Amino acid sequence: MALIVRWKASPVSSLLVALLCLYNDAGAQRGRGLPPPDLPYLGFNTKTSYFFAERASEPTPITTPGCRPAFFWFYGRHGARYPYEHVINAMQEILPELQEETLLQHARGQGALSPDALMALRRWSMPYGPQDALEHAPVGFTEVMTVGKRYGIRLPEIFRNATSQNILVSVTDTNRAADSGVAFLQGVYGQNHANDFVILRGHEDADLIRWPYWCRNYQIIYNRNPEVLTQRFRFTRSPEMRRLIYRVQRRMGLTRALSFDEMLLMYDVCRFDVAINPFISQPARAWCPLFHREDLEILEYLDDIQRYWKHGYGFPKQFQPSCVLIRNFAEHLRALRNGNSPVRARIMFSHQGEMLKLYAALGLFRDPQPFLATNYRANRNRRFNATKIMPFAANFALLVERCGPGRLNIRAFVNELEVRIPRLDAANGDFFAAFRNEIQNCDLQDFCQNSGLGQN
Repeated sequence: MALIVRWKASPVSSLLVALLCLYNDAGAQRGRGLPPPDLPYLGFNTKTSYFFAERASEPTPITTPGCRPAFFWFYGRHGARYPYEHVINAMQEILPELQEETLLQHARGQGALSPDALMALRRWSMPYGPQDALEHAPVGFTEVMTVGKRYGIRLPEIFRNATSQNILVSVTDTNRAADSGVAFLQGVYGQNHANDFVILRGHEDADLIRWPYWCRNYQIIYNRNPEVLTQRFRFTRSPEMRRLIYRVQRRMGLTRALSFDEMLLMYDVCRFDVAINPFISQPARAWCPLFHREDLEILEYLDDIQRYWKHGYGFPKQFQPSCVLIRNFAEHLRALRNGNSPVRARIMFSHQGEMLKLYAALGLFRDPQPFLATNYRANRNRRFNATKIMPFAANFALLVERCGPGRLNIRAFVNELEVRIPRLDAANGDFFAAFRNEIQNCDLQDFCQNSGLGQN
């Protein structure tokens, strides 16, 4: 059953606005995508802060000579969130022991952490608990609000003087997606006018914006398919990974063997702490000095292997049902062409898995060779790199411009940067020709075997 929510202003809005101002100041001093001085690398895969991701420079209105914006289709990911509950529980149980062990070994003259790093580690304590699991961090709201603000500046003709009839907003049935819908609207319209719009949460089109969650056949055949993790499992036992674990072990000063799971837990707390506190260094990043750039690049590839096989090009059939999103855009495009739709923008907030599947269905970021445990170095310059294409608050947009009678032009953007869709270019900009099969033969019911859509 649909839950229709008309949102109220957040009581922490003043804090979020202050954070946004802080980001703008920091970004102006540091430049977009550049790491803070205390971090050697920010390749944290899907846990990368949007503030450090590759994106457009200062926003200016999007223009094409002889054309005017007519329709905006936006599919976004929520902002920075807290870890899963089982990860938080493991952090609470294991990290204090690793913290004590590392400090003790350094007191004995072992290890390689600097005095500042040791002080930060000594002061560190868990900043969140199981009750926060998967919830939006305050800065996550700010990330998405930033995206909304920037697109409001870039597309004034789309958003100016609009009503809820013109701007359709849908989110998945999660708090972090719902917060993102609010944040985007507050970014575009400000806190007060954002309340004039309706956000549909868990609406019947949940099958559209988060189809894998409702598709039982997908869950059984693909999401639980052990072959999805085969290459990742092999890479965890690769020479690169063994050397990485040993390097971290030596920096800690341990005389025993560090396990892969212990190392991964320290990596997780490092990257979550950076994402949740992008403007605060010590002690928030107390675990990051254990990892150098080479280590972070290897761990970045570890995550990309999993996402390539679970959401990307590894198993083509598993992303084909993303045709429902392609078909949805085509329906809006057809209505616009026929001149019988008041809709100017379709805004949706979902999750990284669904977005990566859409990118694969569109043919974006395809690499010439598969991601294997044995070809890390050959894939170092890969296109399907979640740090670049799927940070927190990642966003994909299609802008339709009207360029005279009967002529529509389509432009695509990933994280505000314009990208080319090869299939669309090959079809000379004709979306219906480029994606004819996805539009005409998209049968999600058949893929899901008519069992699971709209069910828990």
